[in-house]
Amino acid sequence: MFVVAIVFYALAGLFLASATVVSLLAPPDAPLEAQYAVLAVAAAIGMIFWLIGSACVRFRDWRGHLGWTLIGAGGMGSVTLVSLVATAMDPAASAALDAKARAALENADPLIGGIVVGAMLALGVALVFLQSRRDARRSAAQSASVEEVFD
Repeated sequence: MFVVAIVFYALAGLFLASATVVSLLAPPDAPLEAQYAVLAVAAAIGMIFWLIGSACVRFRDWRGHLGWTLIGAGGMGSVTLVSLVATAMDPAASAALDAKARAALENADPLIGGIVVGAMLALGVALVFLQSRRDARRSAAQSASVEEVFD
């Protein structure tokens, strides 16, 4: 079942990463409410896939699994953010784009996208850290109980 869970975690990461791309590349004439709605729907679909994947492994180590999913989605979003900024700063690359892509690039908001990416990465790192601390306490408790048996 763990392989099935990994497939669902990958799908969750894909939708969460698409939420970061939506926050970076919003259409110039789209209202802010519509942008937030698309962002929320993409994140909700990603979390549904994550819940299905976690249910496959009975929610064991859910903090670490959610943390790594968020880190992967945030990493993909950060690559998109760096690509966006690099393309915008290079006049030759900007000139090679068609008019529609150039308009989307000029109206992109790297600040909001950076905040979304940073929040995903920070939350993911925090969850992985909490899971590793819990695992360390669990193994320490197990080794203490083993020592009591042999004493």
